[in-house]
Amino acid sequence: MLLLRGCLASFSGAANLATLVDTQAAASVNVIYNYLAHDLSLSKTHTGIFTAGTQGVYNLTVTNKESTATSGTITVNDTLPSGLSFVSNSNADWSCVAAGQVLTCTSTTPIAGNGTSSFFIAVNVANSTLSSINNTAQVSGELTDPLPNDNTSTDPTLVNHLPTVSNSTVSPITPGSTIQLPSSSITANPNDISDSIVNYTITSLPDAIVGTIYLGNPSSGGTPITLGQVLSPVDITNIYFISVGSGSATTGFTYTAKDSLGGVSITNGTVNLSIVNNPAKTSPSVITSNPTTTATTPTPAPKSATGGIGVASANPTETNSINLINQINKGSVLGVSEISTTPPNLIRTGGEESSNKCFLLLILAIFMSCLQILSIRKN
Repeated sequence: MLLLRGCLASFSGAANLATLVDTQAAASVNVIYNYLAHDLSLSKTHTGIFTAGTQGVYNLTVTNKESTATSGTITVNDTLPSGLSFVSNSNADWSCVAAGQVLTCTSTTPIAGNGTSSFFIAVNVANSTLSSINNTAQVSGELTDPLPNDNTSTDPTLVNHLPTVSNSTVSPITPGSTIQLPSSSITANPNDISDSIVNYTITSLPDAIVGTIYLGNPSSGGTPITLGQVLSPVDITNIYFISVGSGSATTGFTYTAKDSLGGVSITNGTVNLSIVNNPAKTSPSVITSNPTTTATTPTPAPKSATGGIGVASANPTETNSINLINQINKGSVLGVSEISTTPPNLIRTGGEESSNKCFLLLILAIFMSCLQILSIRKN
């Protein structure tokens, strides 16, 4: 009952209509009166830091600040910042539809007096989203809200852009050597101005048969790096690689980077290690094959400088020795002006020099025996 001076107000019809009757006059005055039905408020929150390239979740809560239940449709309008796009909502009492960046959520389910109704909305966070955004939403009902200042809620949101890592190749590495990897071998970009890289995690190791990576110089107490080991930005400037074996090979290791906001790179960075072998100096091998015989014309042996007998040698290094023997035996050869012998071609093996020497010495021995026989007969 609303009492006005000189008037008695009696209500009839809808809750927002009243007929005021003047008790001191015969005339009646009809007045439209807005009944203050519902005071609504909105709260919008989220947890943690959104990560670009993933999904984020907002929690919206509508509060009925009246003692009576709501009636009619309650609407929440949310204009999503650039980079965010609506995915879904969680409460069946609410229906959400997106038109571009404007999200409209409605509910006809009554909210009890002094009660609340909450729902979650999931959004995609694009890589193009700014690092700091504000998301604002507003609630309204079918009745005028007497205290509209709490109908709007703004939720400041930080967006972390995951660090990105690079691939690199270290080459050439000499087999059996120890090198310190350049600090530029492992690199990562935090992608946020106020962000930084706090550590790196080794996600795979080089093939053990090719080599091992060390934290610190192995000759000064460095230790092998293990799978899953976490390295600081200082550590990655002190990585060494020991190459084993003697052949060319390619191996490497991978890593991820973590930034100061807790974001970890989605992909692995790869450090390729290329071991390049110089032409190998291997021991000679013996090749066994069936020799073939061909007819050749003997080549006359050269005469010695003193007119003695020259023996053709398959190896030029033997010539001086043979000439020396010829000089020693000079004058003992009677009636012989030139004798020529040509050793047959030998199959060259690792023992070629020794075989040639033996063959020539055998020929020389036979020749000396013939000379002695001729000398005896002469006498």
